[in-house]
Amino acid sequence: MKRIDREFCLTDNSVNCYGYRLLTDGMELDRYRPPVGFLMHDRDKGVAVQWTDFRREGDALFAVPIVNDTLFPDLAQQIEEGFINAASVGHIVALEISDDLSDKLPGQDGPTVKRWFPREISLVDIPGNYNALGRLYDENDNVLHDLAARINNHNNMNYKEIFPDLQSEDEEVLKPYLVNLKAKADRADALQKELDNLKASNDQNAVQQMLEKAVADHRITQQLADCLKKDYVGRLEALQNLLAAMPAKKSVPTPEPKQSKTDFASLSWDELDRKNLLAQLKAENKELFEKKFFEKFGQKLNLE
Repeated sequence: MKRIDREFCLTDNSVNCYGYRLLTDGMELDRYRPPVGFLMHDRDKGVAVQWTDFRREGDALFAVPIVNDTLFPDLAQQIEEGFINAASVGHIVALEISDDLSDKLPGQDGPTVKRWFPREISLVDIPGNYNALGRLYDENDNVLHDLAARINNHNNMNYKEIFPDLQSEDEEVLKPYLVNLKAKADRADALQKELDNLKASNDQNAVQQMLEKAVADHRITQQLADCLKKDYVGRLEALQNLLAAMPAKKSVPTPEPKQSKTDFASLSWDELDRKNLLAQLKAENKELFEKKFFEKFGQKLNLE
């Protein structure tokens, strides 16, 4: 056995996680015999701790643990290193219970246990263990109050405060109401997804149109447009401002291709005639025109 030189708060007058409270002055410490406890309220693993040096301070009860390091060789180290750092009263025998409003504190919707004692107080990692505090027993171990069932079923919530149109918190009314509410939420999620997809598609189209116009106006190159398309989907205003800041470049007209000069010398009189080029040849080169005439008709042409 190993004594841990550290006090644990075993209980106080505060409202616990189940909405009820245990009065420290009403704890009959002499009936807590032997003053033992388990680890995480698990009795099957054996006794883990024996409590000693009980001390009251205000509305709190403190004690020092003696650890069973035979069954739990690592437990003392876990306590010293802070991994197990709380105590939790378990199997509470309630000798006197009050529902008087004058005994209740703000936030308390359960009873006030005015006289009581525990059958064990465990070492735990988190105080207010649900399995430990959920039920109150009489001296014959009959369940007086099953507060765990109430909290597990309703999660300690007032549904009518959250849903004013709820007619009742009875299970036969509450369950279909919540099922219907979930179905509506699922439909709303699906519609929102469709809306998001539609908006993304419209944004992509708008970005594409803005970039195509910017390329046509010679504000940007097609290469730059491809880069901006990836970066500015969903940022239409930013893209519009960016493009507006880029001056449009004056387009340089594409020069018309120069017509190649007709090679009159290589064409015969008949070819020139078929292509209606005789008049052009006569105007541009009288000497060649006369030569072609002579080759065709065998006599000179007097153009004077």
